[in-house]
Amino acid sequence: KNNFYMKNSSSINKYTIIITTYNRYEYLKRLLKFYNKYNNQFNILILDSSSDKIDNELSLLVKKKNIDHIKYPPSTFVFNKISDGSKFIKTPFVVICADDDFVIPSAINKCIDFLDKNIDYSSAQGMTYKHYINQVDGEIKFIFKKSIANNLSIYNNDPVKRLSSYCKDHTISNSFYAVQRSKIFQKIWIESKNYSRDWAMSEFIPCALSLLHGKMKVLPIFYASREADQLKWYDDDKLIKMFS
Repeated sequence: KNNFYMKNSSSINKYTIIITTYNRYEYLKRLLKFYNKYNNQFNILILDSSSDKIDNELSLLVKKKNIDHIKYPPSTFVFNKISDGSKFIKTPFVVICADDDFVIPSAINKCIDFLDKNIDYSSAQGMTYKHYINQVDGEIKFIFKKSIANNLSIYNNDPVKRLSSYCKDHTISNSFYAVQRSKIFQKIWIESKNYSRDWAMSEFIPCALSLLHGKMKVLPIFYASREADQLKWYDDDKLIKMFS
C-alpha cells in the first residue's frame, strides 16, 4: 500500500480507475489487456478479494507501473473494499469499473473536462451499452446494444429534488459508475460504509450522497460497455419497496 503513494506522486495522471474483482481473473485479464494499450496514461487500483491463484500472465499485468493491486480476505464485502481503497486515490478524479465492464478512457477525459467547467456537478458519464459474447468456431465476437441505464441527467438545483428524481427511476439515473471528483468520492464511500448492509443499499447510498453533493451529467458519448446476462444482485419486489 505504501508503494501506491510513491508510484502516483506525479500530477501527470488525472484519474484513477478502480477495478473490483472476486474470483474472476479471466475477466480481470481481459480488462487489463484492454487498458494496457493506453501506455500508462492513467492509474489503476485493483481491489481484489479473490481466493483464486494468480497465474503468470495476470501477475505480469498487475505489475505495470501505473497499477496498484491490493488484496483483501475473500470474505470482504465488495463495498467495504471500495470504502477502504478510496483512501489510496492520489488523483483528482476517479471512476469505478467492474471487472466485466469497459469504461472508455477518451470518454473519461471528456467527463473530466465537463466537471472542470461545471463545479455544481458532482459526477459525469456518457451512454452505456451492453455487450454480448457470441462464440462461433472458436472466434469471440462482441455484439453491442444500447442500454437504457444511465441515460438521464439530473440537474435540479435542489439537492432533495435531485434525490427524488433518482428514487423515481433509478434505472436511468445512477452515478455509481460515473466519473467523480476524488475528494467527494472519498467522503461518500467513508460515509456509505456506515450504513451499507446489503447490495441494494450499498449501491443506493453512494449514488444518493453523490446527488446531494451535486448534479449528475450524462453526455451524448459512448462511455462504457457492460456485459449482458450476468446474475443481478437484486429482486424487483425489493427495489420497488426500497425506492417507493
